[in-house]
Amino acid sequence: MQVHQHLVGTVVSEAPPLIEFIPWTQDAFIERSVVREGYLERPQGPGASTAIDPAARARWQIPGVGGTCTRE
Repeated sequence: MQVHQHLVGTVVSEAPPLIEFIPWTQDAFIERSVVREGYLERPQGPGASTAIDPAARARWQIPGVGGTCTRE
């Protein structure tokens, strides 16, 4: 959703476009999405709003997957 919120903002339509909001995924991101009265507020800052929160990464990461690769 973090990337899609920027894409649906470009849709020109009389009716607002739909986007799926999955609340439990918001803990993973530094910049959380904001939904007010059923409407998503697009971020105004630069970037795609996809920076992962380091604490969430540590909590969700599977040991041995996605870490630093070392060679012996």
